[in-house]
Amino acid sequence: MKYTVETHGVGYTETLEFKGKTYKKEYEGDFSGTSTQDKDFWEQIEASGIDYYEILDAVKGNIDGSSIGFDISELANEWE
Repeated sequence: MKYTVETHGVGYTETLEFKGKTYKKEYEGDFSGTSTQDKDFWEQIEASGIDYYEILDAVKGNIDGSSIGFDISELANEWE
C-alpha cells in the first residue's frame, strides 16, 4: 500500500495504491477552500470489486475520514 499527496497550483492530489490498483482524488481550491468531485477511496475500492468490508471500513476511517494525519501502518500491515 502506498499513499501520497502532491500539491499543484491551487490544489492537491491524493493517490492510494492498493492491491495493484491506483485510486485518486483531485482537489482544486479557491478562496473558500478545496473540494473534489471524486468519490472517496473506499467507494472507489468497492467499485473496483473489493467488497471485503473490514478493508473498506479501515480505509474509510483511517484515510477518507481523516483530514490531517493518520496512521496508515496498521492498515498496510493488516491487508497488504
